[in-house]
Amino acid sequence: MVVKCKGELPWHHHDDEDELFLTIEGEFIVRLKNKEYRLKEGECIFIPKGVEHQTAAEKETSILYISKKGSSNTGNVIEKRTVMNPDKI
Repeated sequence: MVVKCKGELPWHHHDDEDELFLTIEGEFIVRLKNKEYRLKEGECIFIPKGVEHQTAAEKETSILYISKKGSSNTGNVIEKRTVMNPDKI
């Protein structure tokens, strides 16, 4: 799905699904415990299941988000920005 994002999500992981993020417009930040990636337009990153990470965007950013259908955007963490079933957005 293509989504617009701004701000940061909590640190989390996904037990059963991998994720792929492709920046369409803006800059998308993916933090791992030992490294931070700042993805410019056209750049992508693959996050394997089980890897703790945090995503953020300092300004409104458009990304292509690919994950298993029906997975939560915040994985093992439930908070106010959690979307439990993003394929129905």
